[in-house]
Amino acid sequence: MADVEDEVGILPVEAVLAVFDRLLDGYPDARVAAVNYQGIYQELPADLRARGHEELKDRAFDLVEGDDRVRMFDGWRLTRQNGAATVPVTLISGERATFYFLDTREAYGTLVVVMVPGEIGEELLGELQADVPARSRFGRYWRNDVARVVRMDGAAEQLLGYDLDGIRGREAVEFIHPEDHNLAYDNWIETISSPGIARRWRGRHLHIDGSYLWIEFTNTYAPEDLETGSVLSEMMDVSEEMAANERAREREELLQRLAESLPTGIVQIDLAGRIVFTNTRLHQIVGTGPMPTLREQFVGVEPDDRRKLASAVDRVIGSGADVDLDLRLAARGDGPSQTCRLIVRALHDAGGMVAGAVITVEDITEAMILRQELEQRANFDQLTSCNNRASTMARLDWLLSQTTAPTAGTAVIFLDLDDFKPINDRLGHASGDLVLAAVADRLRLAVRGQDLVGRLGGDEFLAVCPGVDRPEVAEAVAERIAHQLTDPLVLGDEAVRLKASMGIAWSLNWATTAERLVARADAAMYEAKRRGDGRPFLAPPVAPDRDRRSRPGA
Repeated sequence: MADVEDEVGILPVEAVLAVFDRLLDGYPDARVAAVNYQGIYQELPADLRARGHEELKDRAFDLVEGDDRVRMFDGWRLTRQNGAATVPVTLISGERATFYFLDTREAYGTLVVVMVPGEIGEELLGELQADVPARSRFGRYWRNDVARVVRMDGAAEQLLGYDLDGIRGREAVEFIHPEDHNLAYDNWIETISSPGIARRWRGRHLHIDGSYLWIEFTNTYAPEDLETGSVLSEMMDVSEEMAANERAREREELLQRLAESLPTGIVQIDLAGRIVFTNTRLHQIVGTGPMPTLREQFVGVEPDDRRKLASAVDRVIGSGADVDLDLRLAARGDGPSQTCRLIVRALHDAGGMVAGAVITVEDITEAMILRQELEQRANFDQLTSCNNRASTMARLDWLLSQTTAPTAGTAVIFLDLDDFKPINDRLGHASGDLVLAAVADRLRLAVRGQDLVGRLGGDEFLAVCPGVDRPEVAEAVAERIAHQLTDPLVLGDEAVRLKASMGIAWSLNWATTAERLVARADAAMYEAKRRGDGRPFLAPPVAPDRDRRSRPGA
């Protein structure tokens, strides 16, 4: 066998040198490196340095990654076989470049690597006719009965990068990834224990460039074939498949970790309502462990809301619509009941058909309580629990805007406590607060169920009475209020008699505004205070505002 140092590529030396000169002349930004036949970088010859190109200090293999590293190795192997090769690649930096491997030993005593930024035109590539072919995915080698490599075919050499001289006589397990050794040993024992029966396994095999390929081995033992190798290993490169599987596994793990880290519960169901996936947070919210069906998982939902959930799921699965809803969960033990917000969305298969649904579940109990507290603070007086001035006026304004019935009317009763300041001064503000709270309670007892009691400020209250078709109805409500105030209020050792002045104003809804109606009742209250007889005073009916629209139906 000839020494590899004496091998000569099959491409004409003149053609290779001509392309080399054209590269250096046409691409001043090209970078050049000198390598020996084993691929080891060496000093650039003086006549090449004189050409003025930057020297390529980095190993070509280190400038690229992934599949391009494999192609670089194949390019180097092809150069030793043919005399030249071209490899367009993407650098680690993301830029494109073209590597030329050229056998220029006859002119310069060395092989060279030329890296040109970008991609070379097709006409120059065509001159070499040595583009790197697609790597073989299949190959075979034979081992003897002690697992040493005896021979291999050309496809295996191309697949793994080794020639027979570099691998013959070595144990095959030397080239298997350490983490896969146990699999390799187990398969070997199974193979030699079952002559003539193919045994398959997958593991990582070392490529000559230092990377590992995922190989599916099919091993068959033929004990009668000892000289040529008693175990045939048929190899198929499954690296792409395994990489795809690994990417899928990583995505699945990422989604799993994301689902477990979310503060919301997640449940996935199929078309029949069977559960495909849940996260831990869901079980914490609903109070049940993993269940096979959605109905069993949400067994703690209040009965009325179970029907709402079933209807929502049927709609999503039936039409693909988006549905959001709130559900109530029954209290568990001594804990409070819960309110949960569910977002139900359809899941589709590759053909666009609904294949199930995903539901996110958020416990909004605390948010609901907080919202109610905020609404309470925004709309109600904290001392008396009456509506505050803003919400009272807003309600009255809304009532007066309801003009569908020409005879619909609204009345207001303006109440101001008499002699409240002396009570505050004599007994203190705490006692004054008790008086205000007691007055509010008595007002609520006296008014009708549909009426609203508001505190305008200080010791002033307003009763809003909707659906009053004549002033006499409001007068009757005011008389009941006066009667409720007649009983003394006991504060410590003292019984305090309560007295209030009340003014009543009534209007048809379409005839006035909230501000004007309240102002009219306020004026009536002062008239009642002036009279001092403790009787409510009814203001004359309100004349229609010029700014209000005309009477309905007129």
